[in-house]
Amino acid sequence: PPLYYLMLRATTLVAGNSRSAARALSALGAIALAALGFFGLRKLWGDKGGLIFSILILVTPITVAVSHEARMYSWVAFFVTGTVIWGQIALSSGKKRDWAILSLLTLGAAYTHYYGLLAVALYWLVLLGKTFFGRAEQGGNERLRAALIVAGITVAAYLPWLVFLVRQAARVTSNFWIPPVTAGMVVQVLLYPFSPRWNGPNFAPLIFLAVLGLGAYSAIGRVRRKEDDSFLASSALAVYALTFACAIVLSVAVKPIFYDRYLVSVAGV
Repeated sequence: PPLYYLMLRATTLVAGNSRSAARALSALGAIALAALGFFGLRKLWGDKGGLIFSILILVTPITVAVSHEARMYSWVAFFVTGTVIWGQIALSSGKKRDWAILSLLTLGAAYTHYYGLLAVALYWLVLLGKTFFGRAEQGGNERLRAALIVAGITVAAYLPWLVFLVRQAARVTSNFWIPPVTAGMVVQVLLYPFSPRWNGPNFAPLIFLAVLGLGAYSAIGRVRRKEDDSFLASSALAVYALTFACAIVLSVAVKPIFYDRYLVSVAGV
């Protein structure tokens, strides 16, 4: 999709056609991802929660790695993570501005990488399911109506690119370089965000198990206690798991598309 390349072109027009300029755009994407703790999560989790998120993003090895590469992965992680956070904000506030921001972040993900498109499409299925089954709650019908309207507008804004998506999918089906999915590859992709990009001990398996365990424990606990932001924790975990699962299913059923750096799209969630 074209968004990253348009951003890169704008960056090089301003800063010059150098490696530093190209990589600076990726570094800005990582900073934007970390800044979601201040501009987004702070509204839901307070100063402490937002600060912890920002610090964890900045010290995760994959964030450091993608900040040095002239690729779109820091930005797609920003857009996907922002979509999940602003979905909760829009549901909580009901403000048109927050629904508009949610739509723009969704389009940003979809127009940056196809894994971003997959992740936000799955998120919107979860969001629409949440609003549909919660329509009996106070204000439930208004939230469902707003979600359907914004979803329709967002889909319409993506339709111009659909013809290119179909063409590219046809080319991928006929010839692509990714190998078939194996159990070892699945483990490698799961550990990829936490694996060191420099010399030193590799604690990725322990870090992954800690992150997954704490995330699942938190999400289940918040849902059971019916906390106001329980949907944020559960939907983030759902987007992470469903994106992995769909990528594996598509790779087995159609054509291998499961690759470690593509799943950086959901590293933020």
